[in-house]
Amino acid sequence: MMRKQRIYGKRNKMNKERKTVLIEIEGIINEEESRFSYLGDLMAHENGYILEYTDLQGNVATNNRLFLSKDSLVLKRHGGFSGTLIIDPEKETVYEYGALVTEGSFKVHTKEYSFIEEEKEIRASFSYSLYDDSPAEKIECRRVITVKL
Repeated sequence: MMRKQRIYGKRNKMNKERKTVLIEIEGIINEEESRFSYLGDLMAHENGYILEYTDLQGNVATNNRLFLSKDSLVLKRHGGFSGTLIIDPEKETVYEYGALVTEGSFKVHTKEYSFIEEEKEIRASFSYSLYDDSPAEKIECRRVITVKL
């Protein structure tokens, strides 16, 4: 499924050029697979890239801004779903989120993170666990984000 949305205008505050790119996101959450494709904007930024795209699920839009670098990934979401997810193999983090009428938080344990930059694509691959202090089992996640340049 291809979704085309552009957010945040044509240039960012750092006056960097935006490039429209194809974004493919593959994931597994507790053995349930998903795959989405989007058109979004890519900008070079300090130690990596900023990637922006809008996710439409039903009639709910969520603006996404990903900060990708060789060491970590930060996903900031605003709209129908909101929150900041930090994937950093060096530390445990907390993901506070909002989903329509629900709010909550999870602790995040990053198991692995890799960042590969090639001539025609950028790829971030990571796996992590989400958990809280309840006796419920951890939510096991794996994602691969591929940006076609």
